[in-house]
Amino acid sequence: KSEELVKIALLYQGVAGTIMVAGTLYGVINLPAMLVLMFIFLSGHGIIGPNATALSLAPFAKYAGSAAALVGSWRMGTGALITGLVSFLHNHTALPMVGMMATCAWASLGILLLGNAIVRRRAPKDNAEEAPVVL
Repeated sequence: KSEELVKIALLYQGVAGTIMVAGTLYGVINLPAMLVLMFIFLSGHGIIGPNATALSLAPFAKYAGSAAALVGSWRMGTGALITGLVSFLHNHTALPMVGMMATCAWASLGILLLGNAIVRRRAPKDNAEEAPVVL
């Protein structure tokens, strides 16, 4: 299911991001290892992007166009804010970048799990397993 794919991808992105943060913080990660970890982290976007968008739009069949516009503007706006924050925190190391990558992965996983819990709690008891997931 799309939900499981997104959970797994966010989990391994969070782990890869945390390893990058720890390696950068303690100075034990070299360039080839950083590139491998970046590849692992970024490969998750191919899984997360389409599946998260589909999960987000699922409950809005009648207003799919408006919902898609909101998802797109949300992605663009948060990307701009995070880019600005990374630039503001720049300290001539990779730490601000990898720190924000890890933070976003873990925050996304938390939002997904919290959103699922809220949707399942509000869903009628007979439709609890078929409730749409809203990110």
